[in-house]
Amino acid sequence: MGVGPIPYSAMRAYAAEYNIRGRDDFDYFITIIQALDNRFLSYVNSTDKKSEMVPITDVEEQHRLFARLAERAKDSTKKPAK
Repeated sequence: MGVGPIPYSAMRAYAAEYNIRGRDDFDYFITIIQALDNRFLSYVNSTDKKSEMVPITDVEEQHRLFARLAERAKDSTKKPAK
């Protein structure tokens, strides 16, 4: 079973708590939250992804994950040759 979307009632309660009151502001807020939530759900619920989530108790796998992320960050800072 996968993860589900953020309930509308929760978004409405959050908006009320942080004084997002005008209809345009509220609609904009909901649009952004739903877009982010949809992206998150598509990632979390996909079955063909390479998982970059590891249990907090698996220290060795966490080290490997951080090494992969550091390597990816280093590769992204290299400038292409002209």
